[in-house]
Amino acid sequence: MAAFISLSLLVCTCIFIYSYILLIHLLCYYPTFYFPKIVWGKIANILILLKFTLKIFPNLFIIFSYFSVLFSLLVHNFFFFFFFFFGTAYFFYAMYTYIIYNYMHSLSTKKNVFIYKIHIQWIKMLNIYLCQNS
Repeated sequence: MAAFISLSLLVCTCIFIYSYILLIHLLCYYPTFYFPKIVWGKIANILILLKFTLKIFPNLFIIFSYFSVLFSLLVHNFFFFFFFFFGTAYFFYAMYTYIIYNYMHSLSTKKNVFIYKIHIQWIKMLNIYLCQNS
């Protein structure tokens, strides 16, 4: 039962990620192709607000997948501490990369491009390290 619940949570998370990427792709690149100009003019503010609120949701993907794996491990009690600490480290790593990357991307001007590049290199190195040690 626990495996079914965790698997269904992971499937829902993957569907949510795909719909998020698709919606952002449609909003960013094809705004007037999928909506007529009259309809687009009326719902543009709602879509911009929706696009702004969707920036919060990638953190929820990580939370759902992390807690689904954690729930499965709690029931089965199989290498619980190893996966718990690895999942916690990955959770904070993903939160850090999401927040810092967007923050530095919004601040990336000619004055602080050097700081921005340092943060991007740090994120890439941390990603390689976690992928090799997983």
